[in-house]
Amino acid sequence: MTIFDDKGERIMTGLLVKDLKLLKAQRYFFLIFMATAVWIQTFMEGVSFIIGYMSICGSMAVLNTISYDEYDNGNAFLFSLPISRKGYVLEKYVFGFLIGGGAWLFAVIIAIAMSFVKTSLLVSDIVIAALMHFALLAVILAVMLPVQLKFGGEKRVYVIFGIAGIAGIIGFIAIGIVRWLKIDLSLIFNRLSTVSSGIMVLAIMVIAALAVLISCRISISIMKKKEF
Repeated sequence: MTIFDDKGERIMTGLLVKDLKLLKAQRYFFLIFMATAVWIQTFMEGVSFIIGYMSICGSMAVLNTISYDEYDNGNAFLFSLPISRKGYVLEKYVFGFLIGGGAWLFAVIIAIAMSFVKTSLLVSDIVIAALMHFALLAVILAVMLPVQLKFGGEKRVYVIFGIAGIAGIIGFIAIGIVRWLKIDLSLIFNRLSTVSSGIMVLAIMVIAALAVLISCRISISIMKKKEF
């Protein structure tokens, strides 16, 4: 059975309803952070803050639902129901994009509305920034979901710090190699600047989509190996 037959679609819908009801219990918290984001944005010139802030906070909501499922060995009961582990993982990705995407869309609407008040804001720039941040949202989900499913909420922070540390070391080594090879980075960046924004955004979106597909396969593999 796959989650794409009639029964599977009902299971997917049931899981989404469960997570939405859990999110509803935290609605006042989300209303406060949304209002705070709008208030802070009124003092800023660009729109990167509100779009990035809302996208990241919205995508983090899915991690709370996983922690809730894991609490008091809740997964043991959950998987006693006719729910496949693959279906469970796919639902978390759908839920992450549903809530994160909703928060992202809200931020984009606010940013466009502000462009009518602040003439320095161009709608074209807002659209480019919005698409870049949507790609960022996808990458965050691609990284965080496998980490959360593998290590849980308690160890997640340490793993993320570890990943950030490794990324920093790799970056430091890469800079050293570039300097050793005497590669002119300014020339490369100048050439990239000649590439149209549309092509750049499209390339980033494709990379983000591939990251999500790879992440999803990893998450499914993690869930299939877990014991409850």
